[in-house]
Amino acid sequence: MKNFVTITSLVLGLTAYGCGGGGGDFTTGVDQGKKVSDLTPSEQKQFCDADDKLTKDGSLQRPLCRFMGAFSGAIAASFGGKPSEVCTEAYNECMADDGSSDGDAECDVDTTCTATVGEVEKCFNDALKVMATLGNKAPTCDKVTADTLKTLTDSAQSLENPAACEALSKKCPGGDFDIDLEELSDVEVDEQDF
Repeated sequence: MKNFVTITSLVLGLTAYGCGGGGGDFTTGVDQGKKVSDLTPSEQKQFCDADDKLTKDGSLQRPLCRFMGAFSGAIAASFGGKPSEVCTEAYNECMADDGSSDGDAECDVDTTCTATVGEVEKCFNDALKVMATLGNKAPTCDKVTADTLKTLTDSAQSLENPAACEALSKKCPGGDFDIDLEELSDVEVDEQDF
């Protein structure tokens, strides 16, 4: 029977303006000196399309899915399960969901945001580096053990929100620029059939 380990809250809040995540070097192609509050509807769409494109490229998704797989496998190991199998299953499920909007999601840009497009891009890029670092600390599925859980939790809790994102939180009250890694410990095991 399958083992189901679900992480209910691994909130990595780089979903600014409801446009998705991102990966790699995030650039919108919009004038970096322009304030977000002054973007035209076509520039808002361009911003979100750039973000959606980078979400689909997988450069952020791979390390995050590696982290989530290892985390799930470590939970399974803690309950006497098969960490490698659970890790691989969680990784594959994560990779199957590219998190992109497929053009259907609405892109809501915070019209009260006084930050420039360049400041938003800097926050995204700095946050992507933090998240990639987190993912790169995760072992491959064949090396996951019960001890991995503490290592991954400690790694997640030691990372800090980038300064560029802290500044954006003040300039863009409607945006979500926090990388909430403390939610990592909120794990729910749906079924324990080990």
